[in-house]
Amino acid sequence: MPHVIVKLLPGRSPQQKAKIAEEVTKAIVATANCAEISVSVGIEDVGSDDWTETVYKPDILGKPETSSRTASSRMRCAEKRSAFRHRRYPR
Repeated sequence: MPHVIVKLLPGRSPQQKAKIAEEVTKAIVATANCAEISVSVGIEDVGSDDWTETVYKPDILGKPETSSRTASSRMRCAEKRSAFRHRRYPR
């Protein structure tokens, strides 16, 4: 029974949140081989002033083993692309 919590900056409409929940549910059903009825999705608005303390530190930095796509992994990929471009096209 997968439960997914999506934390976003405020500003999405109820329709946007419903669409996010629908698409996340589809992805979970397709990849986890479970029934749609067993998937639940929670969407939480987190203000930008609270993001670091309530999301980034506890959920991303504090639980690296549970995050498969994190800001730090995206930064490492960007650094690798940048290094590759500089080797290929030196200034």
